[in-house]
Amino acid sequence: MRASVKGIFLAGAVASVRRAIRDGKVTREQVEVRLDGPDVPFLDEKADPGLWYPVVTLGHFLDVLADLDGGDRSEALQAIGRAAADMAAHTGRYGQLDPSRKAGESHSEVLRYGRLVTSVITAFYDFSRMSFGPAPEEPEAFQIDWFDVADLPESNRFCAQGFIERVAHHAASRALSVASQRPAPDHIVFILRSHNLYPLI
Repeated sequence: MRASVKGIFLAGAVASVRRAIRDGKVTREQVEVRLDGPDVPFLDEKADPGLWYPVVTLGHFLDVLADLDGGDRSEALQAIGRAAADMAAHTGRYGQLDPSRKAGESHSEVLRYGRLVTSVITAFYDFSRMSFGPAPEEPEAFQIDWFDVADLPESNRFCAQGFIERVAHHAASRALSVASQRPAPDHIVFILRSHNLYPLI
């Protein structure tokens, strides 16, 4: 069974690549060289936001966009993730991602909100699971563990990092940073830090 992602993310990435071609930033031929054969039809066909598509295809389109940026790849991909969070919130389908919704002040409220949001994020994928809680080695930081992600391309990891950062920023109403690492092929860790993050002890 192929690992798949909801079309809302693929549709956004494909639209950005099409726009780059239309604006003359890259030729269609140059894009096609970067894609696998099954990916190419998406340059002409619209991805349905509600359907499932191979996550590897999304990864290929994200790679194209990161290359077009010309700067730091991880930063470019995080920016795409932040834009994707805004797009998902503005559809009105995901109330948990509403920018006006706050996490709350107490330990229990923050944990409840974090677990709610991670459940929404994993609903965009037909594989994997997430957990949210205090960072074991940093009492005033939060940690998200993303499991069963061996099929997830690295480009999607950084995109997810930006997505989480945007959602968390709105919920906390303050600047914070999100870092990620992949300690194993099937395990990604996100750490959310802020100088004023709600203390957990």
